[in-house]
Amino acid sequence: MNGVSLCCHSTAKIQNDPFCAAKTQLCHDLQYLHCKKIPENLNSGLANLLMCAKFILFQKNAFLHRSDHLLSNVTQNLKYGSGKMRYFEKFSVFLLVTGLFFAGTTGLFADNATAREEFRKGAEKEKAGKYIDAAETFEEAHVQADDPVLKANALMNVARCYRKAQLYGKEFDALQALIKVHISRINFTDVVQRQYEIANLFFKGHRDYFVSWLPFIRKDDRTTELFEIVLENAPCAAPAAEVRLGLGRLYVNNQKPQKAAETFRKVLQLHPETKEAKYAALELANLFVQLAEKGDGDGKYAKEALITLEAFLKKHPNDSETEWIHRAIEKVHSCIAKRYCKLGDFYKESGKKETAERYYALVISDYPNTPEAQEAEKKLSQLDKNYVSSRKPLTKKERQFVEMSLPEEPDVLLIQPDESEGRFLLPVKDLRRNVSAPPKMINIKEEVDEDAL
Repeated sequence: MNGVSLCCHSTAKIQNDPFCAAKTQLCHDLQYLHCKKIPENLNSGLANLLMCAKFILFQKNAFLHRSDHLLSNVTQNLKYGSGKMRYFEKFSVFLLVTGLFFAGTTGLFADNATAREEFRKGAEKEKAGKYIDAAETFEEAHVQADDPVLKANALMNVARCYRKAQLYGKEFDALQALIKVHISRINFTDVVQRQYEIANLFFKGHRDYFVSWLPFIRKDDRTTELFEIVLENAPCAAPAAEVRLGLGRLYVNNQKPQKAAETFRKVLQLHPETKEAKYAALELANLFVQLAEKGDGDGKYAKEALITLEAFLKKHPNDSETEWIHRAIEKVHSCIAKRYCKLGDFYKESGKKETAERYYALVISDYPNTPEAQEAEKKLSQLDKNYVSSRKPLTKKERQFVEMSLPEEPDVLLIQPDESEGRFLLPVKDLRRNVSAPPKMINIKEEVDEDAL
């Protein structure tokens, strides 16, 4: 592709001429985007406009991202296979450059003195209790300032004012800006600690309001977003285990099981000896059990559930949740047995009786205590007439239970009017004395396994 290079200035000229430096920087940007060449049809007037816009926006850091974004769009419009531009395309580029020019001129003459004046106004508003207005004024000071220390102080004031206004979401955003841009000028530990506190406030139900005079209209829940950010900023901070556990539960509630499982595993990996690790193991096991019940084509979730449940039993053999763990294991075994039975049914209907018999036999041998094992035996006996069940048939046996009547009260009267705190005008009698009777035996027949008695 033919092109004209604009990077032809000496080092001395660049040092003495800031416009020339901006022009050279622009050339580097365009060369990076378009193989070190600029299209020939980019005439000198348009090139100069682009360079002026870049130079103007160099004066204000607040607009640099806007210039880079729009200049990228300009160069994208210039890249055509034929290397030629149509008139309306040139006009579009001209409009973009003009917009850049006027956007840059709004902040061209801003300096630290203007920022300090905004600081003074913001301090007055904060002192008067107008915290939202004060925060917005400090934000303007942050935009106007050129000194990085002044910018950092402005963001700190923004965070403080939003905290006083109880707009904790905006306070969090200001603190995050401090971490991203001014991390060397802040106490990172204190800032992250405050971010964790704000995230927990959202977890407990806090929501920022849209406007102060309509406090009952709240913004959306940002708990998940804030948890993710604070864990990225400080993944091993003191409250990280509790926050990770809460984030995993949020993922479960939001129907994101894969993210939830990954989060619970991180709790076990990064905080193994904490109480949160124990709860994370239970949550992870419960998650896999639920997934196995909903549908487990390859048996992956059932296997994961058994691994997690058995690991919990090994680590906490005397825990109060062991009873639930045993029930969960039985439930998972039932899910696996049901899946094998369905596979056996499929092969049975397909005419592959030998394969079906293997699946039914697998259920009977590996999961004999599940309800599916009895069903598998019936189906296997239908396919294989020579099959003899190893189970003893259930027999009906009569069992006796004692039916106890209600015990008698020691007195005919249950309560006197003077003992009722004014609730009753007449004494309350025990009417159950007439229905009380000595205990009697009841005989009930039921199918039982004699070996289990």
